[in-house]
Amino acid sequence: MALFNWNDKFITGIDKIDDQHKKLVSLVNELHEAMKNRKTKDTIEKVLQELAEYTLYHFTTEERAFAQYQYAGSTDHKQKHAEFVDKVKDLIERYKNNEIALSIDILNFLVEWVQKHILVEDMKYISVLKGHIIE
Repeated sequence: MALFNWNDKFITGIDKIDDQHKKLVSLVNELHEAMKNRKTKDTIEKVLQELAEYTLYHFTTEERAFAQYQYAGSTDHKQKHAEFVDKVKDLIERYKNNEIALSIDILNFLVEWVQKHILVEDMKYISVLKGHIIE
């Protein structure tokens, strides 16, 4: 059973963004499965790294669209992206250095942040970006 279930409340109606959000959900679930199945540290690090890299890719997509379509809330939104990226980088580094173990608390943090970010922050830009080409 998946830790993070995608459902219609997460749909922005912007296909590229929705597809990227689904991929993020999938990666969080992949991390959960790797932990649950006691995969090796190297395997878990690879999933964490993929999650971090894909998150950056997704944030770049959104931020380019903010600039292209003059989204007024972009400064605050980009700050939230930067804070999340810093937190994930710190978690990965601490995990690699054996300073922390991945736990359900970390997974819950990831799930809650992504859910809240989509449902609150991302829903704010729909009226500006929907109907436009997002690259």
